[in-house]
Amino acid sequence: MYSLIKSRVVTIGISVLSTMVLLMSSEAYARAGEFSSSGTAFAITKNGYLATNFHVIDGLDEIKAFDQNKKGYTAEVVAVDPSNDLAILSINHPTTPLFLENNARVRKGSEVSTLGFPNIDFQGYESKFTNGSITAESGLGGDVRFFQISTPIQPGNSGGPLLDSRGSVIGIVSAKLNDKITLIKGEVAQNVNYAVKVQYLLAMIASTRLVRDQLLQSASKTVKSREDVAELADSAVYLIYGKGKDAVKPAKTPAAAPTPSPVAPPVANAPENPQAAKVPGILLVNPQVATKPGVNLVRIGHVGPLTGPIAHLGRDNENGARLAIQDLNELNIVIGGQLTKFELIAEDDGADPRQAISAAQRLVNSGVKGVVGHLNSGTTIPASKIYFQAGIPQISPSATNPRYTSQGYGTTYRMVANDEVTAGLMAKILTKHLAAKRIAIIDDGTVFGTGVAYAFKRKAEQLGIAVVNTQSIGSGIRSFNAEIVAIKNSTPDMIFFGGMDNQAIPLIQQLSAQGVNARFVGSDGICTAELAQQTKGVIQDNQVFCAVSGGVETNRVARLDSFKRRYKDRFGLDLQIYAPYAYDAVYTLSMAMKHADSVEPQLYQRYMKNIKVNGVTGVISFDVNGDVQQPAITFYTFKNGQRVSYGVSR
Repeated sequence: MYSLIKSRVVTIGISVLSTMVLLMSSEAYARAGEFSSSGTAFAITKNGYLATNFHVIDGLDEIKAFDQNKKGYTAEVVAVDPSNDLAILSINHPTTPLFLENNARVRKGSEVSTLGFPNIDFQGYESKFTNGSITAESGLGGDVRFFQISTPIQPGNSGGPLLDSRGSVIGIVSAKLNDKITLIKGEVAQNVNYAVKVQYLLAMIASTRLVRDQLLQSASKTVKSREDVAELADSAVYLIYGKGKDAVKPAKTPAAAPTPSPVAPPVANAPENPQAAKVPGILLVNPQVATKPGVNLVRIGHVGPLTGPIAHLGRDNENGARLAIQDLNELNIVIGGQLTKFELIAEDDGADPRQAISAAQRLVNSGVKGVVGHLNSGTTIPASKIYFQAGIPQISPSATNPRYTSQGYGTTYRMVANDEVTAGLMAKILTKHLAAKRIAIIDDGTVFGTGVAYAFKRKAEQLGIAVVNTQSIGSGIRSFNAEIVAIKNSTPDMIFFGGMDNQAIPLIQQLSAQGVNARFVGSDGICTAELAQQTKGVIQDNQVFCAVSGGVETNRVARLDSFKRRYKDRFGLDLQIYAPYAYDAVYTLSMAMKHADSVEPQLYQRYMKNIKVNGVTGVISFDVNGDVQQPAITFYTFKNGQRVSYGVSR
């Protein structure tokens, strides 16, 4: 904030009179001497909501926001979070918003930029665009709420957007912290500036539905250059002027209320906390419940393949976790006396064990308090050692290899049945209901594929099924001529595949083309909407079956259906497989934190063993190893391009 009053007067060699002269040069601006403070804000919705720094509007009784055409609008304060130096304003005029990027993959060295109104008294009223890079992922004293950036920032830039290379907002810049360095060290820091991370703004927005529901769900346009970023931001930023002597002060926090009850069980559409305190004109961050100021932002990690042939499954899991974060933040949970909001830190492991280890280490370094992931056993198992060494609980929503929870770590949990349970239940169904007698088995050579194929072979043979052919292929194979010849020669009435849908789809297509009409069976890796779409018209009804480790009985179908609708409304996609399990995994971590009244892993970890969560997928509790208790599988078939439930078994 650029201030010309009180102790914040900055002498810069230009007189107050010169400021007045410049202000009078345009009738659009207020009369000389009327305003005492300036800064920047930017639009976050289409209907007039703006974000800025709290210190930009602190102490102001009257606020004006000027657009690039120098047209002024009266601005009202809607919400404030002084602890994180954030504020939301409202003007009665349509605005062009910027996209708030909750999952920006920016790191040290990433290019960033800002646009604002620095030193307007001698630099003029035109917005100024500056660029630089992220030089550290934490601020003064290692404060993780901030980025340290090399982007030049001066008084008046405060409250402006920190933009990534795509023009999305990843932070809110602040000149105030640079001033603090100057006061402490007695010298001006060169190219050392700071920005509040956008997740803290999103956490505050989550407390007020009228703003949250108006946010852009994706970037409004594609940018290809730095010039495009500047043009995009230019239509969204506003010059903030204000006057007044008395600060806009939050209402005093009342005496500590009795300890609030535990978080309500997750429901399909969690309601906004009706107890959120409201002061005329200002929404404060839940002062009636929290006994400590500000918002504690808790990082939850998620890892899955976001690139590669099964990226659609990794994104599915991530979306489930992201929906849980959104719902949790609506509940205004208080942990340790402080309003607690959650942030999802997403990493890509590419379904590769080496990438998984690197991703796990990055999550640990970023300070996550719990992890949901990984997707497949081949990445979950090697990454589990990293989380164990850091003492961070890890819940996989989908890894099924028994080894994962049998390592003795005490930090590993899974939401679904393991391969031994799934294989046993599948073998029983195939013999009892589908009369399988001769089975060919093929796997993809991965930890997951070979594990589930081996477990199925053992169970099938115990039940008297003849295994007439076994083959193992590489996970990159897409042509199966030799394998199909071997299968045809063994004349099976059923084929079991241990692998993922990216190989099952071409295998099914090629089997059909060569006249092999045996029933095709697999576990969760093939049980996807993608397979249903890609094999429509190729397979007959009730020819392909699959089993998902996990099951929802009749009394929970309505809740799951509601989740599926919300998922599609939120992401514009059909649910694949394990998104609801990722959703419940996030809730389970938060419930353990709530019971422990602490977000620290070493304190809430002991509550994980005895927790009982009423989730979307069922009642969640774990045995001594971290396996979900009373696991179920859901058996599916495919009809007319749709996956259809065949039944739930335990």
